[in-house]
Amino acid sequence: MVMLAATVTREGRVANLGLLDQLGDEVSPDAEEARGVANLLDAVSRARFEPASVAGLPVAVNMVWMVAHTTVRGTPVASEPPVVVSPPAKKRRVASLAESIEFALRSA
Repeated sequence: MVMLAATVTREGRVANLGLLDQLGDEVSPDAEEARGVANLLDAVSRARFEPASVAGLPVAVNMVWMVAHTTVRGTPVASEPPVVVSPPAKKRRVASLAESIEFALRSA
């Protein structure tokens, strides 16, 4: 688990971002997890939050995030056959009501 501490400013930006150990002291990650932690710190530093408010006014707050690494594996989805789209049907002229009545009168 990785613990991060930062201040979310009145503008919703992240400031004073740091990595904490289980006791809450700042630490440096070992070489093995340094790349993943660096990516996490970069993503959090670019995040924007809606600031907390007191009496309707924005205030800065100190935050601590506990991030657990989890791997989720989904089940493979059976591939479906491709959908074949047929070309659009040719447009046919539809007779108006007046033309239909005239045709009926001529046929009678």
